[in-house]
Amino acid sequence: MWNRVYWAVSVVGSFTVAFFAIYAYRWLQSIGSPNAAVEGFYYYSWLGWIALLIFSAMLLVIANIILWQTRHAWAIWTTLLYFAVFTLVWYFGLKTSVRQFELANGFPASVSALAPFIGVVLCVIAGAIAYLDQFVVVRLVERMPPMTMAEVETEPLPQPEIEDENEEKPPAE
Repeated sequence: MWNRVYWAVSVVGSFTVAFFAIYAYRWLQSIGSPNAAVEGFYYYSWLGWIALLIFSAMLLVIANIILWQTRHAWAIWTTLLYFAVFTLVWYFGLKTSVRQFELANGFPASVSALAPFIGVVLCVIAGAIAYLDQFVVVRLVERMPPMTMAEVETEPLPQPEIEDENEEKPPAE
């Protein structure tokens, strides 16, 4: 069940973040005022970045549940891949595009030329977090005592008492 939830969140997150990335980029191709184009780009770029962080956090939580239950870490590494792909798109594609647009239109460049390097550093940090997360969850699972059959089998709930309306009741005093 958690695998399906993971893939559903992943697909919705991918479409959402891709939409904001494309929409922010399309603002740079607008034929209107360059000031409005840059403002629109930064607004939708910011929304997309926030969406990426939220969906990555959601995927990481679901990945931890999958790792805890199945002892397979594929979801954590897929979450890292999801984050890394969109981060590299953001820093190699969008940030360099807005820098070129600002320089071509006479604006001071608000994005550093080191933006791709920052994107790579963020991906390396995310990889370290994924590795540490997997390490901690696996160690916690190993320390949990195994469940016994008595813990797995729960006592059945008592049957509710149903009053029979046909039964004579003693007179109330």
